[in-house]
Amino acid sequence: MTQNLYPQKVIFVDLEKCIGCKACELACSTAHSSSKDLVEASFEIIKPKARIFVEHHLGPFVVWCRHCEDPLCMEACPYDAMTKNEYGIVVVLEDKCIACGFCATACPFGAIMIDEERKIAVKCDLCTERLKKEEVPACVEACPTEAIQYIERNDISKNLREKTFERRFSTRLLK
Repeated sequence: MTQNLYPQKVIFVDLEKCIGCKACELACSTAHSSSKDLVEASFEIIKPKARIFVEHHLGPFVVWCRHCEDPLCMEACPYDAMTKNEYGIVVVLEDKCIACGFCATACPFGAIMIDEERKIAVKCDLCTERLKKEEVPACVEACPTEAIQYIERNDISKNLREKTFERRFSTRLLK
C-alpha cells in the first residue's frame, strides 16, 4: 500500500475575515525560532523568518504555501532540496539548499522566500513539529478573526462554493 503524499489538511485563508494584523507572521516566525518564545526570538542572532506573509494591496492579501500535489518548486530545484515529508508536506531540506531561488521563481503562489542571512529557501511547513504534538499550525492558532483555518483539503472547495453562494444571494437581496 503506497502512502498518500498529499496532506489531507491544509491552511485555508478567508480573505474576507482577514484584517491584515500580521499576527500570523509573528506566530510563524516565533514557531520557527530556536527559542519558540516571542520575546527571546527577537534577540536571536539569526532572526527567525515567517513562512506566511500578509501583503497589503487593495486590502490584506495572505501569501502561503498550498503544498501542491505536484509541486513546481520540487521540479525546479536542481539539488533536490525541496521534497515531501512523510506527511506529504512540501519542505526544504536545509542541508541541500543553496538558495539558488529556482523554487521561489517556480512557485505560482509566491510562497517561497530566500533567507539571505541563512542562505536557504524558506516556506511554510505547516508547523510539522506542532502537528506531531497534535497542535494546529501557529498561524491558525494566532489569527484573531479565524481567517486562517486548518481544514480538510476537500472542504476548501465546499467553503468557497458556500461563500460564493452567500455573496451572490446577499447581493440579489440588496437589489
